[in-house]
Amino acid sequence: MLKSQYFPAGTICASQHIGLTLNNFLRTHRFEAIIVLFVLISSLYVAFAPANNLMNWYSTDDAFYYFKTAQNVTEGRGLSFDGIGRSSGFHPLWMLVCIPVFTLARFDLMLPLRVLVIVAGFFNASTGIFLYRMARRTINEASAIITSLLWLLSPSIQGVTSRLGMESTISSFFIVFLLYKVSGYKVEGNLDWKIRIRQLLPIGLVAVLTIFSRLDNIFLVGMAGIWLVFQRTKFNGLLLADLTFFYIAPIYAAFWRLKPGAEYYQYATSVYVLIAISMLVKPLLFELLGVYRSRVDRKPFAMFLRVVVSLTLADVLAFGVLMLLQSTGRIAGFPRMIPAADLIISTLFLLMVHSLDWLTHRRDDDKGKRTTLIDWKQWLPEGVGYGLPIALLMGCYFLFNFFYFGTPSPVSGQIKQWWGSLPNTVYGRPNEVWEGLIGFPENERGPWNPLLSIINTRIEDAAEAAGKTVFDNPYQTQMVFSWTLVGLAAAGLLFVYRKGLGKSVTGLLIPVSFTGCMCQIASYMGTSYVNTRPWYWVQEMVLLVLCGGVLFDAFLAFLARLKMPRNVQQTMVVCLSLFLFYVYAADLISFVPYYVKPGRENLYLAGVVAVEKETPPGAKIGSTGGGVVAYFIKDRTIINLDGLMNSTEYFHLLKEGNANQYMDKIGMEYLHGNKYMITDSDPYMGLFKNRVEFIKDVWGSGLYRYLPGK
Repeated sequence: MLKSQYFPAGTICASQHIGLTLNNFLRTHRFEAIIVLFVLISSLYVAFAPANNLMNWYSTDDAFYYFKTAQNVTEGRGLSFDGIGRSSGFHPLWMLVCIPVFTLARFDLMLPLRVLVIVAGFFNASTGIFLYRMARRTINEASAIITSLLWLLSPSIQGVTSRLGMESTISSFFIVFLLYKVSGYKVEGNLDWKIRIRQLLPIGLVAVLTIFSRLDNIFLVGMAGIWLVFQRTKFNGLLLADLTFFYIAPIYAAFWRLKPGAEYYQYATSVYVLIAISMLVKPLLFELLGVYRSRVDRKPFAMFLRVVVSLTLADVLAFGVLMLLQSTGRIAGFPRMIPAADLIISTLFLLMVHSLDWLTHRRDDDKGKRTTLIDWKQWLPEGVGYGLPIALLMGCYFLFNFFYFGTPSPVSGQIKQWWGSLPNTVYGRPNEVWEGLIGFPENERGPWNPLLSIINTRIEDAAEAAGKTVFDNPYQTQMVFSWTLVGLAAAGLLFVYRKGLGKSVTGLLIPVSFTGCMCQIASYMGTSYVNTRPWYWVQEMVLLVLCGGVLFDAFLAFLARLKMPRNVQQTMVVCLSLFLFYVYAADLISFVPYYVKPGRENLYLAGVVAVEKETPPGAKIGSTGGGVVAYFIKDRTIINLDGLMNSTEYFHLLKEGNANQYMDKIGMEYLHGNKYMITDSDPYMGLFKNRVEFIKDVWGSGLYRYLPGK
């Protein structure tokens, strides 16, 4: 009677139904629920940490370029870092996430930083879940769990994708989400072309969001599109490899002929022309001259001859176009040997690719099902569905940038290309070693750092044990260890896992990730671009984790071949998972301790307070960085002088050596920055010569009075 009095029968049934639904959900998605719970607890731990320790989470000044700009947007100052000029040096999707979060800055400057930790945590948990779901389609459950945990619990990965407050958080989510969607797409019969277009539109939307999360994801998006659109034709693998080499071969050729730097920057336009011709003309010639038709007919020698002829014609055409552009004054000039170098490199790589393709498929029984580019009905509907959202939204983005900022692409990337042409700058030098073109730059953390950091630790331990006399050249040693490890892993996979390797590699889209990574790396390391940062290399982190999942699956297959009891295998998986949890927790607690020593509660504001003390309210202060100071300083304006978060007008004047005209116009009064940068490095030493007056050292940097019109 009591139950029926207070809880009507319908309510009891409804509550029982909800309970059963929740129970079934937790049973089905137990691991995913654990991920969400763990990430939420970790995020809350960091979010409620003392302010001084929380600032360890945001350890890069660049994050505060986003934060200050987002704060200015909420206060009606537009997309501007300093509230004066329009600043375009950011990736759009992360800025859209930051803007609503930093409406809270009007109440407390630390509050949005705490909220953003939780927001980043949910993105990170979602990334781990989609990695798990994608891996579970191809490899076994235990290996899928380890794949997800390698992502979620590796300090070298989480130190970039979860911490920092940069766009890497949302970029990693959309990269994995795109791979998840593409890997789950299955070709269905002879459907109407309208249905085929509609099927691909949602994936195309995910693709454009992946680009908006970080613009250099366009390489991965392009490769995923080739894989997806040409899946019906059984042509996607070869075309993926061809287009990769069509893109990177001209860059390699230019690197061969010109070492990146001032000379490379001088001829950069000609290199871009060569890339455009390569990407447009070579596939067309391959189709017209029958390279792909020879593949269908399995005529290897005819195919190889046609590859050489097609590449030769393409580079002869490129040479003619470059000569025409030079004669009409459209380009300053070009090294005559670059097209020849491109021909040599392209021929070498593509003959190997097509030989491998022929060896792999020479005995296939699906000759009649294989098609070429000319059979457009087999791929055009998917191409329209995938490409239409990208073309429309990217077009709108470039138009908005052009009319609002005065440049179609973010000015920050243009500035980093320009820095590479300066003879004496503290921002670094362009890559100058061949190893850099495949991701092993000489003097910075490169794309494969999550793997190399483990190798380097072992090298350092061995060197210390040997009295530091074993390794005279750490860089060469790193290379040897890396390639040895890769070689051993490949040999082990082929031996243990040869029957399931192809399915696992293609199911996890490792060819797509690898080719996208190689094109992205070449776009940075084969040009005059400088000052790459760890958060550039999220694609490579995803690739390493996917390869780690395949390796672990092969290891379990090896144990099964040895008749290892299943409970022993499960125990090993549990132990590895617990070890990863321990490593992550220990790193997190040491990175963001929950205790702050008395007297250090506001140490993170010491530099800001020091600048406030030496400058009057309302002062306009130029800084060669200034993200953190700009966010926390009161009643003063920080102007970014390196140009990464400044206007297009400022960048053009900076290149011309006339940036002081901009400073005079906006009324800049002070300058705060590294004294060597300001007085002895490009581009500042000429800019500020006889225009600054030293006041004093303030918190490790020099404070100067700016003298306009001098």
